[in-house]
Amino acid sequence: ESYRMSSYTYEYHPQYGSDEIDTNQLKVLSVELKPDRRSALLEVEGLRRYYVHELHAEGVRSEGGEPLLHPEAYYTLNNLSP
Repeated sequence: ESYRMSSYTYEYHPQYGSDEIDTNQLKVLSVELKPDRRSALLEVEGLRRYYVHELHAEGVRSEGGEPLLHPEAYYTLNNLSP
C-alpha cells in the first residue's frame, strides 16, 4: 500500500514531554489522485478530533519512479466537517 495512517495524543502535564498515548492505526478507505497528479484525496476511517495524525506515504512515486523526498506528514486535527 502507498499510504498508512495512525493517530495518537500526548499526556498533558506541567512538565515538558510525554510518550505517545492512545495510538490507533487508521484505515485508508480510498485514494483519489487529482487531475494535477500532484495531490490526492484520502478517505480515512477513524479520524479523531484533537489527536495528532501521522501519514506515511512510502509507496508514492513520481512518474519517473522517484520516491517522495519527505514521505511523512503530521498534523493535529482540530475540527471535523460533517
